[in-house]
Amino acid sequence: MGYSINYAKGNTSYPVLVENDPDYVLISAVYHREKRTIGTLIFKLLDNHPSFSVFEKFKGVVYLDFNGVRLFDARIYNVKKDMNNIKTVECEGLLGFLNDSVIAPYTFNRNSRIFVNVQPSDNYSIRVRDYITDLLNEHNSQVAEEQRVFLTNNSDSSILNTEISTEGSGYSTAWDELTTNVLNNYGGDVDLDLSQSDTKLKFFDAPSSNVAQEIRYGINLKSIELSYNDDFATAVYPVSEYVDDNKITHKINIGSVNGGNYFIINQTAAASYGRINKVVNIKGATNPTDLYNLALAQLNEMSRMRVKTTLSAIDMSELDASYMPIKTGQLIWAVSEPNDISFTAEVTAFDADIIDPGKSMYTINGKASVFTQLLKSKL
Repeated sequence: MGYSINYAKGNTSYPVLVENDPDYVLISAVYHREKRTIGTLIFKLLDNHPSFSVFEKFKGVVYLDFNGVRLFDARIYNVKKDMNNIKTVECEGLLGFLNDSVIAPYTFNRNSRIFVNVQPSDNYSIRVRDYITDLLNEHNSQVAEEQRVFLTNNSDSSILNTEISTEGSGYSTAWDELTTNVLNNYGGDVDLDLSQSDTKLKFFDAPSSNVAQEIRYGINLKSIELSYNDDFATAVYPVSEYVDDNKITHKINIGSVNGGNYFIINQTAAASYGRINKVVNIKGATNPTDLYNLALAQLNEMSRMRVKTTLSAIDMSELDASYMPIKTGQLIWAVSEPNDISFTAEVTAFDADIIDPGKSMYTINGKASVFTQLLKSKL
């Protein structure tokens, strides 16, 4: 058991990669994903491959599985063939459907839904959840049934339950609006719930689970590179803009709910590193309390001397079939005794080499308390 790739087009399924089958082999195959991105799968095959001629742009779905468990659903966005008749098939995750719609300029507040044919009502909420739902409804109204995307119910998400009032001033895509106005602004991440029959969008406030495997020196760790995070601060000045019911733009700060102070400071971090101030612009927050809470959550991250850690490691799933492959949004344990490293960190990006797992690369964000002394001595 291991990785397999299949391509479904119409009523036919075409094997692409089948373990231990000499007819269905690939020259290369790399699955790439970063946090808050769509993800890609790119593979190459020779002209003697039985499925060499079947691939078509935007036709069908490419499925990547591991031991029978679905990892990634994708569509083909490019097919290339070189002078040696080697074909390269470039695929993007089905979240790419959200780039197929056009989002016209809009205002989102209590008196204005984003889109036509939907009228606001007395019980209309302006939470982030409602904003995403409206965004997906507009997307779904423009595309074919198989390109529609729906938000799963996640009542525990504090981000989805935060109020937002915002606007779009230009023509954009649903994916751009989602990433700009929610993911890059409020935090969190999205992925597809591949266990659902429809294309379901899951929203995560924070890393969702621990990985059963670990990265360990002498077993699967090949190299490690550490660097400080770029967004470090010990105090933040939160500001926000929102559009009211009369389409008037307001600027707000936290002075009224923070004892007249326009800043939030982490006293412990400031005592250690000094007063390092940064402005935090959280577009769409509608009141000082929400703005304060969102900014405090950002400060808690920014005031930790976090470290971007790029690892070259062999995914243990390649050595032990009981493990599932590493994914973004998971927490993994990394140990390197010669470097005095032992920490749990979030996987934020990877290039999983399906054919040659020894070339796989993983990017993780570690915790400050473990790394500070290490970096002082190593960087």
